[in-house]
Amino acid sequence: MLSPAAMRKARIFVLGRQVDRVARALGRLGVMHLRSSVEESEGKLQPEEVGEELQRCRHLMDGLQGVMSLLEVEEEEHVPQARPQDAPAPAPFSVEEGERLVALLESRVAEQSRQLDRLSEGLADTDEILRELAPYRDVNVPLSGLDESAFVELKAGMLERRQLDRMRGAMPDGVLLIPLAEGWAATDEPAELMVVSSRRRRFAVETVLGEHGFQEKPVPAHPEETPAAVYEEAGKRKGALEERIAEVRRLLREVGQGHGKELRQTARALAAQLKLLEAEQNFGTTWATAVISGWVPAAQVDELRRTVTEVTGGQAVIEILEPDREDIERERVPSLVAHGRFLAPFQRLVHGYGVACYTEIEPTVMFAASFLLLFGIIFGDLGHGACLLVAGLLMRRWAKGAGVRDMGFVVAMAGLSAMLFGTFFQGSFFGKSLADLGFPLTLGFEPIRLEGEGAGAAEHVVRYLILAIVLGMALISLGTILNIINRLRRGDYAEGLLGRFGVAGIIFYWGALALAVKLVVAGAGAVDLWLAILVIGLPLTVLVLHEPIYALLTHRKPLWRDSPLMGFFQGLIEAMETVMVYLANTFSFLRVAAFALSHAALCFTIFVLQRLVNDLPGGLIWSAIIFVLGTAVIIGLEGLIVTVQIMRLEYYEFFTKFFRGEGVRYEPFRLE
Repeated sequence: MLSPAAMRKARIFVLGRQVDRVARALGRLGVMHLRSSVEESEGKLQPEEVGEELQRCRHLMDGLQGVMSLLEVEEEEHVPQARPQDAPAPAPFSVEEGERLVALLESRVAEQSRQLDRLSEGLADTDEILRELAPYRDVNVPLSGLDESAFVELKAGMLERRQLDRMRGAMPDGVLLIPLAEGWAATDEPAELMVVSSRRRRFAVETVLGEHGFQEKPVPAHPEETPAAVYEEAGKRKGALEERIAEVRRLLREVGQGHGKELRQTARALAAQLKLLEAEQNFGTTWATAVISGWVPAAQVDELRRTVTEVTGGQAVIEILEPDREDIERERVPSLVAHGRFLAPFQRLVHGYGVACYTEIEPTVMFAASFLLLFGIIFGDLGHGACLLVAGLLMRRWAKGAGVRDMGFVVAMAGLSAMLFGTFFQGSFFGKSLADLGFPLTLGFEPIRLEGEGAGAAEHVVRYLILAIVLGMALISLGTILNIINRLRRGDYAEGLLGRFGVAGIIFYWGALALAVKLVVAGAGAVDLWLAILVIGLPLTVLVLHEPIYALLTHRKPLWRDSPLMGFFQGLIEAMETVMVYLANTFSFLRVAAFALSHAALCFTIFVLQRLVNDLPGGLIWSAIIFVLGTAVIIGLEGLIVTVQIMRLEYYEFFTKFFRGEGVRYEPFRLE
């Protein structure tokens, strides 16, 4: 749960005639993360020759998806199920049968397809006419002859509304400015305008139009018809086209209903065939044999051996090796961490940062615990948490995508955490104090009391600030400890012992914290200087001189990779950065207290607004509306902001201490 599962490198040597059978068996078994045996052999093996067949299957898939889209046949969401051991293997997919099915359906619906294309083009043309004529839909005078008149100049286009009065004042006498839209307010939004003038004034009119930003457009030309009549006719034509398109689509759906099951089965079989061919591109071959390479969880090795042996009748060589140092250092070993239903949605959020390397500690357990802890402390409220719980459960129940369902589960768990903290820790119900309401089982650890006994007490704020800092110190310390473990497991003793997030770094951090607490609680003393030298000065000196110290411990020469002076200054800068990083990361957790205070303040704002409307006519209704809308804002907007801030603390203040996230996700080859 905290570390990726042990993996083994597997090489399977089979006869060339058995490659397809073995690949199908591996795809059904679904435990082998494939890697290219061609690359692994450094050119000694040749890739499996499946390019032509793969291209043919991809072309068939394009045609099949086109037919299914035309017939409105949706692919069913397939849920993998356990396959009985004695069940017969599915027959290999026949590309010829798939091509015949696609060709048959394409010929059967060819006429309807052509009709649909033709009608869709007509509908697009009609929509374009409607868009062009929309500004002129109320003009009942034919315009086609005006732009050809020897006496009248007609222009149409766009003008910013605030420019209309200015342009009207600048125009020569006798020029008509006709707005083609209602509500010409003084705004910056452009609107349609028609300009009518005599021919002899056209040059003066064009000058004024250019000075005021007039954007000319073509005048719609429909001989002997008014724009209003054409617009009305186009609207009728659009309705008729939509009815005909609906009828053609109904006929196509009927065909799809008759062949839907067959099309879905073909699509699933073809998808499996594509996966098989893409996997076989990783296989290296000789004139008589093939080599299949990949990674298998150690717990699945025996099952892999048994499956390959049964399929080949014992005519296969299976080589199982442990990951070597080069595989681990180059991050070739895939990472598999299997979590239960509770942690899997939180693992999706961890993967947003990265995948654990094979030798790294996988942080999902700690992420889930700290995320819910921080959310409960910031957003603790029985009523608000209950709303989040219901919303999350509804998302989990009704959402179609797996990602949305997982996010719904996270929302529900965050709501449950807010309920528990809001009940027993803060003691809050939609911002009201549970203690004031008579509930005895609460600590009343509110971020601030805005009403009731003790309202406005400064100690509420101070203790929340202290709580936020303590949480920050705990998470930063945990991240540093995990980094030490990760570094030592990888054999990186220099960073694990002498780095800023190693033993020297955490001694400095804990020493500085202890000294600060001592000064606050007991005051300054005679030994404080020696304590500072011991717990702060000594670790910082180690950080400055970590390079020569490690060289002495490992008997490496020279002590400095560069000149001693440059090495010393580089170490000094790193030590200063260490101080600033620990200080900034710790105080960054003050945002926990800040957002908890803002949560209480928003609740108090709702109470104030409710009081203001209580004496108005219908005050009870207005008060209820303010409560519902205010609660929605708190739960939706503030809940989102709080989640983002917690994710930031997790990613940047916690994960950066120990988690690189540069691993390879375990993705076994599966045909289903």
